[in-house]
Amino acid sequence: MKQKTKNDEFQIKNSSLSGTVLRWPAWNNKYSNTVFSRRPSEDIVNTYILAQGNDENFGGKLAHIVVMQHVTKEKIDQFISALQAEAGPAK
Repeated sequence: MKQKTKNDEFQIKNSSLSGTVLRWPAWNNKYSNTVFSRRPSEDIVNTYILAQGNDENFGGKLAHIVVMQHVTKEKIDQFISALQAEAGPAK
């Protein structure tokens, strides 16, 4: 089994939060470092270099981010904050 780094542990623990805490449709496969979501604004797509796709079976315009070891907790927090700002206040 691959040894986990602190960054891997953060990614795994927080990958499921994007769909619930952020109220942003998102999902990933177990043991995957790729998170798929509804495509955010072009500004966020370009800032965080998100790959884009389209699949009508999953809601149309999609994006995915591959979180690698060089991605810091701070960068993930910035990305989550950008999505929170775009999603608007929790109801």
